[in-house]
Amino acid sequence: MSGATPDPPERWIEAQPWFPKATEDLQMAQLAMGVPVPLIEPAAYHCQQATEKLLKGLLIGCGIGVPRTHDLERLARLLDERVPEVTADVRQLVVLTPWAEITR
Repeated sequence: MSGATPDPPERWIEAQPWFPKATEDLQMAQLAMGVPVPLIEPAAYHCQQATEKLLKGLLIGCGIGVPRTHDLERLARLLDERVPEVTADVRQLVVLTPWAEITR
């Protein structure tokens, strides 16, 4: 992580539950794509959810307020100064944002 001083460990303890949830969403996406007729819409939804949860966990860990949004671009922008090495990769996933609403 970038920055002059490390983040307090308490923040990362608070952020920790978000990461297994992101992993579960990724696993659901993999399961949806692994059936004989791939379930593309549910897989896309779970990819969006995994990315959103990862970003929100990082926001909490970095001490940045978490807005109520599914907009991956907005979440990534909030992290740009703190973890640019992560948000550069996430920018490729912002196309998933609409899937937060499409399948609901």
